[in-house]
Amino acid sequence: MGTIQEKSNKWTSQMEEPLELCITGLVPTELYTLVLERRAVTKASIIKRKSEAVFRADQLGNVDLSTSELVSGSYEGTEPMGLFWSMEITEKSENKGEHYERLVPHQFDLSVWHEDTEVASRSLTKIWHGKEIKVIPVETGQLIGNYYVQEDSKPRPTVIVVSGSEGGINDFYASILAGYGFHTFAVAYFGVEGLSETLTEIPLEIIEQAIAWLSEREDVKQDWLAIHGVSRGGEVALWSAVLFDKIKAAVSLNGSAISFAGIVPWTDTLALPPAWTYRGEALPYASPVNPVETARHCKSLYLKGENGVGIWYDALYEDGVDKATIPIEETNKAYLLIMGEEDATFDIKRYNARMTKETIRQNVYQGAGHEIGVPHIPIWANKFTGGTKRATYRASVDSLQATVAFLRESAGVNQDETGEPLWSKRK
Repeated sequence: MGTIQEKSNKWTSQMEEPLELCITGLVPTELYTLVLERRAVTKASIIKRKSEAVFRADQLGNVDLSTSELVSGSYEGTEPMGLFWSMEITEKSENKGEHYERLVPHQFDLSVWHEDTEVASRSLTKIWHGKEIKVIPVETGQLIGNYYVQEDSKPRPTVIVVSGSEGGINDFYASILAGYGFHTFAVAYFGVEGLSETLTEIPLEIIEQAIAWLSEREDVKQDWLAIHGVSRGGEVALWSAVLFDKIKAAVSLNGSAISFAGIVPWTDTLALPPAWTYRGEALPYASPVNPVETARHCKSLYLKGENGVGIWYDALYEDGVDKATIPIEETNKAYLLIMGEEDATFDIKRYNARMTKETIRQNVYQGAGHEIGVPHIPIWANKFTGGTKRATYRASVDSLQATVAFLRESAGVNQDETGEPLWSKRK
């Protein structure tokens, strides 16, 4: 019988924390299959995922996921966390009443097989944040979100975090950044009760209200706020840095420095609504005029199960780019634009190439698609998102570290003062 070990004995770990898994006590030179499984509950579905990796035990009867050569499996190459980000859906059924919790810990079952015999098994847990972080729900008029605050409540640099076109509250990235010593405020701008149901004509006063709410808190470092946005939320982040003096830095993850129209069905309607407004006026966007022929083509592709989204945004870009560029170059704020070179949703590298000011950092990841984000979670890398799983995963790992370093530098936080991620101090 074999034994599954984690070199630091971390069987419960932060979501983005890497693990060092190895199996000992195996028959030397024999082939073994590692199987990782997880059952997930969403509001609508019960989803089962699975990944596999085949290794040959070394002369001592060991398999080390950090160094052993992969024979075959759900991923390629030597990837210590490959079993996690390569997981595929094996079964999906309707959720008929099982409780859904947004930041529930992810429970995994890891088993080791020799031919048809299970020789070892172990459960692992990945959590979104630890006990040192408190979550304060906020619902004041149009301001709806969750505030992640360090247990010590000391004044710290604070980051507003917004979602993309999926809407709702981006608790996921907010909880991750909180693990690096920031306070974070995950704010919804549509897709929750009390706000717009669609990404159209969103008043950026919502972000202004978030800033005002944070300004009243003693645990917020008042001379510096930042904002982080994903995909279309990247536009929110960049516009907020332009519009609001208290925002000193902005991160756009998989987002564009071109402001696009609101998201509506592809139709023959001649006009498109804005995505964003401020003080009752539409912020410039590409494009108020609907490229009808392109809309018809994209709808046709959609009905065939194909991806027309990139074609759609390219058409909007061509029609209105000169007027719709978010004027971040006219500010003295700090910006980080993160993008995958093989993004199938936006041609972000092309759109963001217009930004040349040295205060605007651009991290372009070769081979990565639109799913750059939280490390170690499953990646699709399909025709709708683009890129490869491996490149997108590596971009997620690197871009998180780049984001933390960028925010710390902008906030003027001494590295010794903040130290390593909070998970590195857990026992």
